[in-house]
Amino acid sequence: MRFYLHVVKLSERALMLIGAIVLPEPCSVKSDPAYSVRVPRNSELLAHVYTSCIEVLGSSVLERVVRNLRSAGVAAINVIADSRFASHLPSVSLAPVRLTGMAEGIEEVAESVFKEYVAQGLELVVVIKLGPYAEFDLADLIRFHRERNHGVTRVTDNQRQLPIWLIGAQAVRWTHRTTMAELVESRNASDLEPYVLRGYVNHLEGAQDLRRLAVDAFLSRCEVKPGGREIRPGVWIEDGVEAHRTVRIVAPAYVGAGTAVQADTLITRFSNVERDCILDAGAVVEDTSVLKNTYVGRGLDVSHAVVDGKVLVHLRHNLAVIVEDPRFLRRTLAAEAVSSSATAGKSSYAEQLLAAAWSQLAS
Repeated sequence: MRFYLHVVKLSERALMLIGAIVLPEPCSVKSDPAYSVRVPRNSELLAHVYTSCIEVLGSSVLERVVRNLRSAGVAAINVIADSRFASHLPSVSLAPVRLTGMAEGIEEVAESVFKEYVAQGLELVVVIKLGPYAEFDLADLIRFHRERNHGVTRVTDNQRQLPIWLIGAQAVRWTHRTTMAELVESRNASDLEPYVLRGYVNHLEGAQDLRRLAVDAFLSRCEVKPGGREIRPGVWIEDGVEAHRTVRIVAPAYVGAGTAVQADTLITRFSNVERDCILDAGAVVEDTSVLKNTYVGRGLDVSHAVVDGKVLVHLRHNLAVIVEDPRFLRRTLAAEAVSSSATAGKSSYAEQLLAAAWSQLAS
């Protein structure tokens, strides 16, 4: 979800009166055993995983949300999530944003933060559930909200409602019994004219959408830009990449920080290899997203896929595979070290990724 300002600009005082509550949400998943072998919709793969924390082209959606809220002048930002969110924090750089991890009671915490904003005199509160990645003009949304004098403005992309709301604190001051949840879920709010978002939207419901986000960024269909330096047209490399002189990278492509690319490897056709990966000698990565901390084995040809550790999702065949042989796919040592120290015995990211949909196969 990206926020950016066009021609309309708000005064510094007006911007200082805006707060944000960001609620990363895990994807839902159907537990149909049929998904154990063949997957009709790749959105069913992301079981209880925060897609907003998956890095694509060097940054996660959550990082982009926070970064752009800050650049738009939003003074107070709170990110609130349950305890599962903690395992993703090492890859998320959000300081000085306040992070709140709760085992339960997320709604109560969000409500407490909302009331705190109102008590501090903030005029407007943006509530975002991640979720989708959407690009819109924050200043234009505020203009729309003020012109219509709504207590709550909901956002839609003309096809379905997006989990984004702009709430006027005055609506709460008028009736002290009204909660944030009541405001965004009330029938009155749903009957009011919504703000129609005309920018880019990606619902990030699965592997297909993750892949599409990278491709759309390469094609400049959205405001997402690859990290690192563009060493030649269409090829972005982050700091700390180790690449053998025989490596071939065909634009457009991205290689993340700390990744090692060994001899005679080919990266081509809109591929993104995220940070701390290892591509062994002779590997081919074509039209593929290799997520962080993934080892791709010697001579392995991976195409039209999303690869995360030992999990490979082939997008054209709607097929997902868990590769148990570490010579082909596995976590890098860096990921294992981080997992053991940061998550204290929690299941690995790959295991979380397919926990529900792959219960039978994994066993």
